[in-house]
Amino acid sequence: MNIISLFLLFLLSGNPTGLTISDEMVTLVIDKHTTQVEIVEFNKRLKEEKGITFYVYSITRSKEGEIEYIKIVVDCNDGNSGTATVKFNSKNEKIGFFRDYRPGASTSFSIGGMD
Repeated sequence: MNIISLFLLFLLSGNPTGLTISDEMVTLVIDKHTTQVEIVEFNKRLKEEKGITFYVYSITRSKEGEIEYIKIVVDCNDGNSGTATVKFNSKNEKIGFFRDYRPGASTSFSIGGMD
């Protein structure tokens, strides 16, 4: 596991799902219970507050409304961008990204899935 994967796992695995935006950091964590309404709100807030383009390229939900598969695309519009895909096989799996705006940050952006 590389340093970016370790940092992403550390950052996102302990955090509840949702979107956190501050002057220095943006984190987004999605799990299988994240609703479409929440995803639309994440998209809106990221664009309005940080100029980040976020969208769900593909999503499959169960009859109960839980996410089974999701592919997300993120473009911070500053040279940092990426795509991640996850197939939710366990209740602990998550997908997300972070953007660290602190000067000299060792990892300024990472995106991916984790369990």
